[in-house]
Amino acid sequence: SPQYLIILVMGGVVIFYSASGGRWAVMGTDFLQAIVTIPICCIVAWLSLRAMGGPIDFIEQLRAVAWSAEWAWVKPGGTDAPYSWPWLIAVCSIGWIAACSIGNATRYFPAKDDREASKAAWLFLLLQPIAFLIWTIPSLSARFLYPELVAGSGLAEPAEAAYAVISLQLLPTGMVGLLVVALLASAMSTLDSGVNNVAAVFVKDVYPALCRLFGRTRGSEARQLFYGRIYSVASGILMIGIAMYFARTSERGLFETALQFHAWVSLPLLLPLCLGLFVARTPVWSGFACFGAAVASVLLMKFGPVQPDYPTQIFVTALSGLSAFLLSALFYRGSDLAYRWRVARFFGRMKKPVVFAEEIGEANDRSQFQMVGIFAAIIGSSMLGLLFINSEPEGQWAIGLLSFAILCLAGFFLRLWRNALRE
Repeated sequence: SPQYLIILVMGGVVIFYSASGGRWAVMGTDFLQAIVTIPICCIVAWLSLRAMGGPIDFIEQLRAVAWSAEWAWVKPGGTDAPYSWPWLIAVCSIGWIAACSIGNATRYFPAKDDREASKAAWLFLLLQPIAFLIWTIPSLSARFLYPELVAGSGLAEPAEAAYAVISLQLLPTGMVGLLVVALLASAMSTLDSGVNNVAAVFVKDVYPALCRLFGRTRGSEARQLFYGRIYSVASGILMIGIAMYFARTSERGLFETALQFHAWVSLPLLLPLCLGLFVARTPVWSGFACFGAAVASVLLMKFGPVQPDYPTQIFVTALSGLSAFLLSALFYRGSDLAYRWRVARFFGRMKKPVVFAEEIGEANDRSQFQMVGIFAAIIGSSMLGLLFINSEPEGQWAIGLLSFAILCLAGFFLRLWRNALRE
């Protein structure tokens, strides 16, 4: 089916550039995808507000239905009600655990020093509310303007089609294809980061531990790079298989399927990765104990006589893993001195400020500015060709604005590249 074909093609492309280019390829493609996705989504949000009569009319219509059960931001009910307070707390708890785990920390590894990493974190915090509005305004507007089209989408959860419906109705000729590219790019961004992260964890953490366990040397950097690429391909194939399994068997909507996957799979994996950054005095097997207890609770709830509601699943799994991890601290005194030294060294390095000039040396900003700038200029210039297939003034204006925004970013990075050359 087309759904399986899309999964296979997207997965294959992601595996190729993640395994061949590594972290730089992932970050570079993510940025190029973002400079296309963000302007298009901003245009969709603006067109949605205009179709609603402007921001003031949009807010007034929201106020008129805000107290109804269907439109309430927080639904009434107990733990078994979706979008109730317990449900929201459970979902936010998974997000917090993921954000504070060492797996998510890898996104800051390319930063030059602590100051640059802190700036990236603050920028993410400031942009998150803006991104929420850009994505939410079109979906809410679709429920007002095109309720029949949304309800007749044929999806298990019709609300998930709201963004696509209003985009198809409001975007000018030529930009619908760009929106599809932008949405696929967003999905690929999540997949390539996951593939690269698990490969990095394997090469830098799991592989050295296995070498110590069996008394083997790590091998050269080239050999470790080869293992990382093999693991990237293997993890990518595994993710493609999981996606195809859920696409074939799940009768739920995509959002609910993702939430259930996080509850059954992600949460047991994330708990030790999060707790290990904050609690130092635990034995070497504490992470396995945490993971095992969390998985045991998931299996008991999944195959038990009664399957609890979603918030209860999250809280029981988290409490089981947390209890096992903290109880394991009672056995820390029995750890050997070599392990204690490694733990102290890890936390010492983690808290030590990064000095880029001493640890890395020469930066490669010039080549990065040049490459990103050239590719952004190619993308922006290519979009100008859409002006010839759109005869509507409004459509030409939207396409011209999108191309202009991307070309401005291209000029900005090329200017940084020239300034770096002069220095």
